[in-house]
Amino acid sequence: SQHSLSVNEIYCNLKHIVENCYDTIKALYPDAVISSGFRNGSGRSQHERGQALDIVFPLKTKITVL
Repeated sequence: SQHSLSVNEIYCNLKHIVENCYDTIKALYPDAVISSGFRNGSGRSQHERGQALDIVFPLKTKITVL
């Protein structure tokens, strides 16, 4: 646990971001890969609370904005 969050709270945060963000991105861009999720650090990053993901696109998916 860290930052006044229990292990369960951090787990729930991670589950929420995967189900509500990453799963949608992965459906649209199958080459999307999580390069970083939960980690320790300076105390200012949302990664430390299980509230952020870094996502890379190894196949360099072409994204068209309309």
